Amino acid sequence: VAQLDNPTATNYGFGIIVDENGDAQALWLEYIKAKKTMGVGGLSVQALIPALRALQRDEEPEPRSLKIEISPLTIVKARQAGLSKEWSNELQSIASTRSQLYQIKRVEALSKAQGVLKELDIVICINGKLARTLEDFDVQFTSPSLEIVVLRDSQEHTLQVETTESNQEVGKVVCWAGGLFHAPHKTVLQQSTTIPSGVYCADVSFSSYSCEYGMMEGHWVTHVNDVATPDIDSFERAVNDCQDNEFVRVKVISSKAKPNVLTIKMCYHYWPTRTLIKDQESAEGWRYA
Repeated sequence: VAQLDNPTATNYGFGIIVDENGDAQALWLEYIKAKKTMGVGGLSVQALIPALRALQRDEEPEPRSLKIEISPLTIVKARQAGLSKEWSNELQSIASTRSQLYQIKRVEALSKAQGVLKELDIVICINGKLARTLEDFDVQFTSPSLEIVVLRDSQEHTLQVETTESNQEVGKVVCWAGGLFHAPHKTVLQQSTTIPSGVYCADVSFSSYSCEYGMMEGHWVTHVNDVATPDIDSFERAVNDCQDNEFVRVKVISSKAKPNVLTIKMCYHYWPTRTLIKDQESAEGWRYA
């Protein structure tokens, strides 16, 4: 993000940064920093161009992404990691400012790049162009596949990497025993290296039986009464088979990858099982199945 050397700017959570001609250069927005503290910064309008172009054509934007998190890396550190002298000379010859590359810090779980790109890979080229600025990565938004040259373990590798659609949304929510369960959403995928299950507990109502018997938000549900629940559909079928006033065994894995088995009592009088389906034609955008 872009930062402003102006203390007053931190008092505002939204605005537009313009240049001397009044042209918009960035959106001034709030974002979450480390340790869940809030910050403000400028998001370059270049990141919005693919969506704006689609809207101008009266089309729904369908941006794609590599689903990776990157951080800048100096040429000195890249050379220490095994970058060839030829690449180093080429970077320094064309760079108008500080020469740098980018290193992958994280690959989003379930993305098409997972298993192809790896953490600590140093990105050298994308589609034959040196990747020395963030703008050089923008080609990912409109390309289904990219040819990427990376430096890994002091060796260069040329990889064909598919980009992932960015329209992955939660389409079904199962309300069961006072908890809300659905497929893992984007924020969870960004923070996870492995996905134990396709069923994620997003919230638990205070005083519900899920809460009283140990279910917590952030838990992954892998089994219900020894029936595997790899996705939200199988979870829905499993919980619909549970009878009122009976105890149900639920195998979960915590956000810290710790397995556990919970025993939760059913009480359909106060905590009935309901399923919400995303429906654009509904006034609220959701409907009960």
